[in-house]
Amino acid sequence: MLRRIRSSNGMVLKDVRLRALREAPYAFSETLAEVEHDPDGEWIERAVGMSVEDGDSVAFFAFDEDAATAIGMAGGYVDPEHGDETHVWGVWLDPVARGKGVGRELVEAVIAWATRCGHTRLTLCVMETSASAISLYRALGFEEEGCPSPSRYHEGVSEVSMARSLVGS
Repeated sequence: MLRRIRSSNGMVLKDVRLRALREAPYAFSETLAEVEHDPDGEWIERAVGMSVEDGDSVAFFAFDEDAATAIGMAGGYVDPEHGDETHVWGVWLDPVARGKGVGRELVEAVIAWATRCGHTRLTLCVMETSASAISLYRALGFEEEGCPSPSRYHEGVSEVSMARSLVGS
């Protein structure tokens, strides 16, 4: 089950984000150490900000069958330098949810949000070693832009920049 973040989902956001940073620290621009001690109020503020219907950011959660535990998330935010672009961020799935189409559904939800907002382009960065993520993004119409470049966040790892047009979507 997929659901857009609600203003009351601050602790859900905290839980899924911290699990993501523990399980796949190489995949994100922030580290567990940087955010694990953030006060609950900050997580609540983030959730409130992403739940505003006409806001400049969004997050979607995937839940297990009983809707008690978030098993994945994906988000998007308006690029502050290019107001017609959305940057995809925070895509993560619990290992038990992988290979079942949940990642596709989450990214498609971000694509639909960006399209409804009138944005013309989606961008993202993914670690070069994340072959399954790169494959998913290609299947969703993203194309690599330029050559892989050294990660700004993780030494010895390269990032792939990808983008897709939303014009005509």
